[in-house]
Order: sequence, then structure tokens, then C-alpha cells
Amino acid sequence: MVKRQHVRVKTGQFLNARGQVIFSAAPVSPEAHLFPTTITVAHFTDFQHSCQYLSPIGCVDFITYVKNVLPNEWSPSWPLEALKAGALAAKMVGWYRVYNCKYCNQGFDVSDQDCDQVYRANSAVSSTNSAVSQVAGLGFDRASSGTVFYPSYSAGSYNGSGYHGGQMYQNGTHYLADQGYSYESMVHYYYDNSSATGGELAHVFSYTEAGTGCGG
Repeated sequence: MVKRQHVRVKTGQFLNARGQVIFSAAPVSPEAHLFPTTITVAHFTDFQHSCQYLSPIGCVDFITYVKNVLPNEWSPSWPLEALKAGALAAKMVGWYRVYNCKYCNQGFDVSDQDCDQVYRANSAVSSTNSAVSQVAGLGFDRASSGTVFYPSYSAGSYNGSGYHGGQMYQNGTHYLADQGYSYESMVHYYYDNSSATGGELAHVFSYTEAGTGCGG
């Protein structure tokens, strides 16, 4: 299955279990699935939700970035499956921004405020680090086209709202985890058949986290 997935990402060809081509689509840009070892962050102010640039933070190792986002976006005390869903969402927000500029030609990929997602250096804790480690080598994209999409998320409420709404609810992942949902089922719960995926299913893909970035 993993080999067939790699063929699909590299060539756009869908193979059956016997290795026969059953469908051929336009090849997916390999850059979109290349693990970003670094991300460049800027310090912003978020006064009354008006995000304004203040100063550069600089180049940050990508996984270090995710580990220092997650405890500021998901409560570290929440169930592990909720934290793993959050780790994937935070990872893919950063991943998307590395390859799809929001601040074009300004020398950074993301802000450190909730106009993107909240990053605080040295804020990582053991429970959220564990969640990040347990989804290492995993990302998600659109199942049919194989394109990486922006996985919007917001606070939401502790309930089951947001089904196929195209936005993950942070408090909702806590609720779903308490109902026995896995992190992967939460990705499908929020993003399948939604505007975020262009009506496609979400798909979890594998990649290699090779090397380390610039540190920080």
C-alpha cells in the first residue's frame, strides 16, 4: 500500500494490489510533499485581532516549531488522540505556509500569533511532544488529487459540531477523543467532503523526516 501511495504521489498513477494502473491523473508537485525541515517565523502583535509585524524571529527547525505551537493551541492536559489530531493540523498549517506564501517576499513564512498559529519558543511540554512524535512521518492531503490543503482550525465547542465542515475544532477534538475517536478519524470527521478538500476525502500520507533544520 505504501509503495502504491508513493507511485501515486510521484506519477499521478493509481495502482491496484497487482501493480496495474487503474487511473492516471496529473502528477502531484513533488515539492508539496517534501518535508520542510525549516520554517521562518516573525513576531507579530495581535492587538484586538489586528495582526501587525513587529520583528523577525528567524529560521526554526520545523519539528521544533510544531512542538512549540501545539501546547499553545491545544491544551496539554487533553486526551492523547486530541493532541495527535492537533499535532497533525499544526504541522500541516506550517507545511502549507512554507510552500504557499501568505507573506510573499517579506522574508518569513508565518507569524507567531493566531493570525496563523501561536508559536512560543521553549513552550513545549512532554504530553504535546509525545503527540508530535506519535504522528511523525504522517501528513494529510486531498485523497484524489494528492494536493496539500490549508487545514483551518478554531476553538469551537466541546461537542460534535463541525462534521465535514472543513475546519477542525480544537475543543471538538477533545469531545471526539472522549467518544473514542482516533486522531485519523478526526481528520476525516472535519475535512472529508468539505470546502477545504474541494469535496474530496482527506488522506493521510507518509513521508520521511530527514535531517534537521536550522535549530531554534
